[in-house]
Amino acid sequence: MQTYHIKIDRTGREIDPHGTTAFPVAVYTTQIRKNLLGFIDWHWHQELQFCRVTCGEVEFQVESRTFYLREGEGIFIAPGLLHRARNVPGTDSSYICLNYHPRLMQHADESLIDRKYIDPYLNSAAGFCVLSPKISWQQEILQQIIPLRNAFETEQPDYFSIYLQILHIWHLLCCHYLAALPTDKQMPQNDTVHRIVAYISRHYAEPIRLDELASSVDLAESTCCRLFKKNMGCTIFEYINNVRLLQSERLLLETELSVTEIAMQCGFGSASYYNRNFKAKTGLSPRAYRQKFAE
Repeated sequence: MQTYHIKIDRTGREIDPHGTTAFPVAVYTTQIRKNLLGFIDWHWHQELQFCRVTCGEVEFQVESRTFYLREGEGIFIAPGLLHRARNVPGTDSSYICLNYHPRLMQHADESLIDRKYIDPYLNSAAGFCVLSPKISWQQEILQQIIPLRNAFETEQPDYFSIYLQILHIWHLLCCHYLAALPTDKQMPQNDTVHRIVAYISRHYAEPIRLDELASSVDLAESTCCRLFKKNMGCTIFEYINNVRLLQSERLLLETELSVTEIAMQCGFGSASYYNRNFKAKTGLSPRAYRQKFAE
């Protein structure tokens, strides 16, 4: 089975491109079990995202909120929100993602359309919206996603038609959901959690001490741990371990470094400890994983 992982920067931002500069749109299917970790780990992106579950049942976590979505249901996630997804136990789930950058809809400076229908909502309290096929306007959004994926898979996509469909989806969200929300309040994104994630991304290759991490964000150790667990759904050290595993997977596939060298570069301290953690996550030893998936 071919696996993958989401590439992120030091703040947790996904850096894989979605579309092109000329047409910043991507529509793709995510099969959760094919991720290196067996789930989609915490990340955020600059694009707006609409997801529709196509198989199984998915646990989506957005910031500190958790939703269980079944086949035919979906979710909208605004730019900048930390989120992750995993299979509900006993299911093999997949979902389609429609990702597009806000600049696809934005126009000239001082545009009336931007001021009234786009800019007020990109970072508003509407940070996410669960989409149900039982509500007519939400069902209409969900019904657009599969045709959009199919349109992208043709040899010569009709980009203008795709653009109009995306505008229609945004119009539905604006008219029925976003317009009813206050625009003077920001989504309570936790800047402190973003700072913790950034600290870990900078220092994962080193021994990370809780007291130093907590001090870097001006919190007591216990407060730091509670805040992170509340917002991320895992402990700080579970998250550090996942970051190290993702970095090690990249080195296994993209370099000829030995397993011991990779273990040291990724902060595991010893090759034996690295081997145990990697096999617990993937079912394979690092060496076997490299032999199976390296080109």
